[in-house]
Amino acid sequence: MRVTPESPVQDKQSYLFQWDTTARKYFNHFEIHKQAAREGLRRLFQNIFTRSRDPIQFEHRFREIDTLVNRQLLGDISEDEIHELNSVLGSANGSYYYKSFKEPAGIIAWKLYPIFALWGLSTAIAGYARVIKGYNNLWLVGAYVPVWTYLFYNYARQPTIEIDNAHRYLLAKRAATCELQANQRRFLKNEFAKSEKLGALRAALEAKNQTIYQLEGELVQKINAGAFK
Repeated sequence: MRVTPESPVQDKQSYLFQWDTTARKYFNHFEIHKQAAREGLRRLFQNIFTRSRDPIQFEHRFREIDTLVNRQLLGDISEDEIHELNSVLGSANGSYYYKSFKEPAGIIAWKLYPIFALWGLSTAIAGYARVIKGYNNLWLVGAYVPVWTYLFYNYARQPTIEIDNAHRYLLAKRAATCELQANQRRFLKNEFAKSEKLGALRAALEAKNQTIYQLEGELVQKINAGAFK
């Protein structure tokens, strides 16, 4: 299936238009990769040496197709989205995400805790061997072999489920952003949106740096405490 690069979204300033344009730009790229992944999976089920295997043994190949579908829906990701992933998911998973330079919407995840632990251990070994024991400078390089080995292993064996969750998070965030913009446009068409009362409420919230939900929560607390006047 092929799609045209022109987005049918009328509002050229909307987030939906930007997202749809980006997704259309890379749609055919991912479609080719999806077809290749499906064909490879089909051949495995037809091959006399592999067709008797349990389908669960090909789970990683099914997941590869799901990953391509998510990336196709995203089109590409921005540095701001990578920064948000590190702020929201990275701290919880102990990972650091960065955008792949090779593929659109590609994410590379580094597991920080093992890297820092091996780095500290290697530094301690290098310092002990060179400074205390007086061994030659080769120890300053050789002591870090475990770090390099793990970095190579981490790059080659990416946490695919964790990265898939990151893709799904970005898809949900984008969908929510598009819905927010659509609701804002509908709200601004309402006569109440032009009233002085709404303007006064907005000015009061901005002065206190509050959202309407925070104000609502504050009022509920006062009512429950019997302090509402």
